[in-house]
Amino acid sequence: MYHVTERETRCIDIDPKEAGIAAGRNKMMENLTLTEQADLIIQVLEGKGLSTEKGKYAHLLTTYNTGVRCYLFGLTPTICDGIQLAEKKLEAGKGLQQLKLWRELSNETHFTDRPREQRQRRNCPV
Repeated sequence: MYHVTERETRCIDIDPKEAGIAAGRNKMMENLTLTEQADLIIQVLEGKGLSTEKGKYAHLLTTYNTGVRCYLFGLTPTICDGIQLAEKKLEAGKGLQQLKLWRELSNETHFTDRPREQRQRRNCPV
């Protein structure tokens, strides 16, 4: 993966196996419809769903992806710290709220035709 900023471009090696995520496809998750996958992720973000194997795996994927995102956004110094932060947010029931905030911020700052200097900037709290 490449981390590109205004100052530099860095190559970052990310290995999901380090977080307990097996390489390749997961048959259990592969057989879910898109709606079932979305419902499962919402359950994870609401702090639910850990009673099933699918829910546990979705929780693992969610915290890993969020940890990587926190690291890339500069919110945590390492991916592991990002994963721990994601765990704390999910335990506090703030996962869904955080997703909504990130969507809002992404729409305002990154996916727009407005010149960079005209974009509204806000701190992205975690």
